[in-house]
Amino acid sequence: MEHEVAAPGPVTVTRVLVEVGDAVAEGTPLLVTEPAEPTAEDDAGTGPADLDRIRPDLAESLERHRIGLDEGRPDAVARRHDSGRRTARENLAELCDPGTFTEYGALTIAAQRRRRELADLIARTPADGLVTGTARVGGLPCAGAVLRLHRAGRHPGRAEPP
Repeated sequence: MEHEVAAPGPVTVTRVLVEVGDAVAEGTPLLVTEPAEPTAEDDAGTGPADLDRIRPDLAESLERHRIGLDEGRPDAVARRHDSGRRTARENLAELCDPGTFTEYGALTIAAQRRRRELADLIARTPADGLVTGTARVGGLPCAGAVLRLHRAGRHPGRAEPP
């Protein structure tokens, strides 16, 4: 994964504090820098960076994540509520300390590409029916998973036919 880090102006990196492959938490210092004198190359037609611009690949990723959330699946959520049930994410919201759940695997889809279009799989099988992540519960760190059984015609553990 790559994230652009914008400096407030020309800088020289004097020390790198992490290595390739390191997992780093939000707010962890990555580099030590010192101010540098601007050069003609620094201003060679680039102008100031638009920090509000969202790259197309990031926009696609954000949309894929939104599709899988309850807000992006109003029909599925309504069906759960009509049957007197809550969604997996509603259950997690009640269990986890507020704002601590980080989901992993949200872009996974059912292994049915031979039988179904990719767009249908993205819309109907986000996270392939399994919401996984880390959170805090009662202040303690934990990891877990919630299986959603309202997937598109699949049973848990059913293998893709050859």
